[in-house]
Amino acid sequence: MDTSPLPIKNIVLYTNSGDDSLAVLRVLGPARKLGVNVIRGVHNSQINVDAVRAGDVILVQRDFPLNLDAYEQVLALARSLGKPVIFDLDDLLFELPENHPDRLRFHFTDALLPMLQAVMEADLVTVATIPLREYLLPFNRNIAVIPNYLNDDLWQFNSPLMPVTGEGKIIIGYMGGHSHRPDLLLVLPALLNLEKKFPGKILYQFWGIEPPTELAPYSKVDWCPPGSLLYADFVAYFLTQTADIVIAPLGDNLFNSCKSSIKYLEYGAFGSPGVYSRVQPYSDIITDGEDGFLAATLAEWERYLSNLIESRDLRIRVALNAQRKIKENWLLSQNAHHQLQVYTDAVTQYSKAERIDPPAYGTIKSLTRQLTAKMQSHKREIDLLTGKILEDYDNFGPLIDQSIDPKSTIQTLKVLVAAQTASIDALTNQLAAQKSTTTTITAQLGESNQRNLELASQLEEREQEALSYALSRSWRITRPFRNLSRKFHKPGPR
Repeated sequence: MDTSPLPIKNIVLYTNSGDDSLAVLRVLGPARKLGVNVIRGVHNSQINVDAVRAGDVILVQRDFPLNLDAYEQVLALARSLGKPVIFDLDDLLFELPENHPDRLRFHFTDALLPMLQAVMEADLVTVATIPLREYLLPFNRNIAVIPNYLNDDLWQFNSPLMPVTGEGKIIIGYMGGHSHRPDLLLVLPALLNLEKKFPGKILYQFWGIEPPTELAPYSKVDWCPPGSLLYADFVAYFLTQTADIVIAPLGDNLFNSCKSSIKYLEYGAFGSPGVYSRVQPYSDIITDGEDGFLAATLAEWERYLSNLIESRDLRIRVALNAQRKIKENWLLSQNAHHQLQVYTDAVTQYSKAERIDPPAYGTIKSLTRQLTAKMQSHKREIDLLTGKILEDYDNFGPLIDQSIDPKSTIQTLKVLVAAQTASIDALTNQLAAQKSTTTTITAQLGESNQRNLELASQLEEREQEALSYALSRSWRITRPFRNLSRKFHKPGPR
């Protein structure tokens, strides 16, 4: 490798990616390996346009042009200072499949026209694969391929000879984000058939993505969601994991054909043999049956996985071959100087290059400006509504807070209703008892009234008899004798 002094000492990086896999694989890792200083043009979401002055090369990455005003200021300042602007793109985001989660969520939609504008006006476009270069050539004739290499400052190679502890089960692992769900579903029938073919012998291990519902009973999930978006943290975590076999399904479409083979390199360092879809990028790097398996049909997926499940020797041989290939051809330490040479050539040729705007460049730029202005208008409206909502929350927050937990509120109401119901039941019982007492008293009162009527009738009869007797002759004849009798019966002194 030529160790003579090169003019690139400082790269100013404008990216929305922080220290995730995109920035580390494409810029930060290679620069650190070469001793090139990377100056952050974005820090804590704040864009420093003036950082352009400190760089030999200005590197704009992926969706940064979404910040259109800042991007165009960066471009204008770089041009005025005679510094080349390089636009780096690792995925064909202009051709996301219709069922891709990022397309369904409109994740990159607002950035597409600004990115296309950046492709057209950059002094150099760097991409990860040849198919991506071919797609972009009509928009810019200065496009260089800088492959993604395995950063051996971060990755160590796990030994395939070490036994994997899966409690007697074969672990089949898959590492990927939620955007790969359509790819994973492509091989679901084959994975379900394996469970039937080897009942109780397989454990599916997922890192990042949740397993399909059908596989959940046979699966384990880790790193979901990831504890950190830092690529170095992911690498350190992943190297502590284990799997007997790994899989990398990928749909056969234009977007995927332009991707890099980085997952093959990471799986290889991980130390597990893999089965991959027979599509670019994997078909460009894998020797089928030697350092990996390429499957085009569900039958092939099932057959290759079955062979690996049944033979530990096959697993070890394929994994060792993959590691040998990676160590010979795909380590960053052996290839970073190529990337620096690309940047150096860009600086050398910048002063000689004659800018020729590609067809429709003016139209794309005009559309980008109009749509960005509309989006900014919508953002201002959203900010105003957000401010109004926050203001309303300050006024009604206490009331809102009381209803934040509907389950708790419902439970409280249930307790109150139960207490009210118990109180009503108690009062009802008391009322029933009082009614019973009232009925008894009423009955007794009725009996008493009847007895009083009978006594009154008897008294009336006696009074009538006495009156009749008093008016009779016998009363007058016997009266003197009753007086004499009282005298004789007069009690004496005691």
